[in-house]
Amino acid sequence: TTSWIYWLKKDRLVTECRRHHIAVEGRTVADLRSELSACIRAKRHHKSTEDLMQALEREMKEEGNATILVPTTTVRIPSKAVATRGDITSATGVSDLEVMNSVRRWNIRYSGRENLHDFLRCKELAECYSIANNELLATMPEILQDKALQWFRIKRNVITTWVDFRYEAERFFLPKRHLAHLEEAIHQRKQLPREKTKDYVLAIQTLIRQHPKLRDEDHTEHIYDGLRVEYRLYVRRSDFHSVDELLELADEFELLRSGEARQAKNTNHCLTAVSTKYCREKVC
Repeated sequence: TTSWIYWLKKDRLVTECRRHHIAVEGRTVADLRSELSACIRAKRHHKSTEDLMQALEREMKEEGNATILVPTTTVRIPSKAVATRGDITSATGVSDLEVMNSVRRWNIRYSGRENLHDFLRCKELAECYSIANNELLATMPEILQDKALQWFRIKRNVITTWVDFRYEAERFFLPKRHLAHLEEAIHQRKQLPREKTKDYVLAIQTLIRQHPKLRDEDHTEHIYDGLRVEYRLYVRRSDFHSVDELLELADEFELLRSGEARQAKNTNHCLTAVSTKYCREKVC
């Protein structure tokens, strides 16, 4: 398998990509992982992939058979990340059948009627179990149902990576005007009154992640422009270079504003008490 690719840190991943003559400029980490995995698999003998697809087809056609017996295995979890390189190499040598059984236990299904982006989050679950993108792609005949499975069988020859799968699925299953409505929602999303900056940023970034053409771009400028005026008066555009830095400055402003509100409340309370005492003495 090529699961070891998904344990590489960014600098090592870039080195490996360049060693295999893969362009890295302007590419996301996810794209580099997928392309490196596909490149290495292509350089290997194709028989293992063909055998896997044939086994999947036989498994899908078999009905009424007894449960397939497989060797007992420990499910891979992210704690493996602390292992040595030798441990990682041996841990990723898990059979395709064991990957399939792990995916079955998730009990995830998609028929084309459910929310597509909710389903696509199965990639995050696969990462938790150290299942590579291409291994997850090979399990789609088990996960997909009805119209979605028919679509996948037709498109299988043009889908070779998870990036391809996501792109083709969004083109087919999302409504025709979905992207236009999504772009409008992103453009109109502004920070609401009394809304924390973190809540606003999470909300707009969630919308952006659903857009195939916008998700990999830098939206720091747009997020800043959506802040309320009082935030932009305190945080100047030249004070930060990333969304994380913007959040730190916005947190400082919210703490200051909260402290000022408490101080003003205490001051008003003291003035009211003094004014009341003075009036009583005057009346007497």
